[in-house]
Amino acid sequence: MWYWIVAGLAALSFGTGLGNYVSALIYRVNGTWSSAYVDGYGEPVTAIFGPGIPLPAWMPRPPGAVIITASNSFTGLQRRQFAKLDIVTRKSTAELERFYLDRLHAAGFVVAKRDAELVDPRLAKFFGIDATIEFTHPREDWRLSLNIYSPSGLILPSRTVGLAWWGWPFEKPPVPRQQ
Repeated sequence: MWYWIVAGLAALSFGTGLGNYVSALIYRVNGTWSSAYVDGYGEPVTAIFGPGIPLPAWMPRPPGAVIITASNSFTGLQRRQFAKLDIVTRKSTAELERFYLDRLHAAGFVVAKRDAELVDPRLAKFFGIDATIEFTHPREDWRLSLNIYSPSGLILPSRTVGLAWWGWPFEKPPVPRQQ
């Protein structure tokens, strides 16, 4: 039975821009889950995956956009964090660039690098990336990378937007004093 449902969803998404929405549906069915492990430095790490994880208050989402999936992992000792968010939308590259530039600037982020500084334009086109912007937050130790991908599908085209951010969202650990 499940085989036919999955095959039907795959057939529906082929050639249309609905494939990203089908992915979002599958991630919603899977739900949010977490794991805990120890990284290569011996630090405990907690990772949370799924479309229902809490996002920072400063993280903007364009109107009408649907979350495909998100992840958030942070260490217990050094309080480092790495998070990723993938959304699907029907907005144009120019609309998305303006939306994120305006919202992230209002949240205190500044543009660090753009498109050609980050990746060769021919390579970006090959991988289906329409725009790449990297942001930094001067007062906080945050970095954010925004990738706007080319639209997919001949009928009802949609595009994926990938955001990744990393830094020290919590209070940094105290530095031991030399005596």
